[in-house]
Amino acid sequence: MTDDVDALLAGFSGSPKDFGWSLSLLWADAGKTRIVGIVQYVYPNTPAAAAGIKRGDIIEKIAGADLNNTAGSSSNYNLLFAGNTLNIGLTDKNGENPKSINMTPVIIQTNPVLMDTVYNIGGKKIGYLFYTEFIEEFDNKLYDAFAKFKSAGITDLIIDLRYNLGGRVTAASYLASLMAPQLAVQNKSVFTILNYNSFLNNYFDSQGSSRSVNLGYMGTAPNPLIANIDLNKVYVIATSGSASASELTTFCLRPYMNVVPIGENTRGKFTGSWTIHAYDSYNNQAITIYDPNKLTLNERNDLKKWAMQPIVSIYSDKDNKNFSQQGYLAPTVPVTSLETKPSAWKSIGDIQDYLLATAISQITGVPVSGAVKPNAVPGQFIVLTRTYSVIKTGC
Repeated sequence: MTDDVDALLAGFSGSPKDFGWSLSLLWADAGKTRIVGIVQYVYPNTPAAAAGIKRGDIIEKIAGADLNNTAGSSSNYNLLFAGNTLNIGLTDKNGENPKSINMTPVIIQTNPVLMDTVYNIGGKKIGYLFYTEFIEEFDNKLYDAFAKFKSAGITDLIIDLRYNLGGRVTAASYLASLMAPQLAVQNKSVFTILNYNSFLNNYFDSQGSSRSVNLGYMGTAPNPLIANIDLNKVYVIATSGSASASELTTFCLRPYMNVVPIGENTRGKFTGSWTIHAYDSYNNQAITIYDPNKLTLNERNDLKKWAMQPIVSIYSDKDNKNFSQQGYLAPTVPVTSLETKPSAWKSIGDIQDYLLATAISQITGVPVSGAVKPNAVPGQFIVLTRTYSVIKTGC
């Protein structure tokens, strides 16, 4: 439930009012009284980027006060996400070089294709995509990345979803259509099936409405077949920070190609949701309950800003199989998390990043020199139970 539907939908479409960072919240002390925010990544051309904030930086204070999760009004860490001007105190990833920064959020463009590059290693041409969120409005950026991969003649592909908490199922099907076998994409084969409660299933089926989302060209972005790389294997970097549409993509591609997850057990968010508004569809972004003509002006004004995002479905693959009983996706290649050890973090795309290095070594058969192993680094912080963003299926 939200009292700011405009902000909700702006976030879904990749144009939120924001600082332009993604944070991981961790306990800073054994007594679990103090919190730190670790910067996972920064979008370019944003307030965070302009302030010189980098991956691994440690946010320790807001307006001079330690971050905390104290019950009541003294809890302050939520201010990091509140969309207001902030004064923050932070250090680098080693806890050194403290500084104070004032930042004001602005409307930004969160292009989720944060990095796409090609590595030439050990006789292999390896395409690498770091993808932060499944946002349909940026499918053209996915197309550009895969057109680059195809032009380079990549032999292998790594998709990095370590911090990707989900998004629209239509964006997931578009990404899948860029890498699934061409024949399946040409045939517009079923990618995922959405299973609702018995009432909704019966209603959709009786109306002849499809509950599946297919591979292939849907007319909202460049035809994925043009940039399709037609590989039979993909390596997916996934962690407990990978949820919803990330898990859907990993799971629902398996009937079509060899998917090799690398990292940790995923978050376990195998469901889809709808945005529901009382009377405004927001150009088909929301489902409505009432006819606005049957509401008074006062009623419309009272309901104008409110919306719900209820869980309504479980997704499955083309064979109607899901992983709800297991509750998560396990890695084929387990890698111990570095989540609590930012001092060991590398820049996004650095081949010495341990998750990326593991994926590369799976492809080449040779370890990457200089990659820091998780057990060689002392822990700095303690995992804090994290919440995930609302899944937006658009269905």
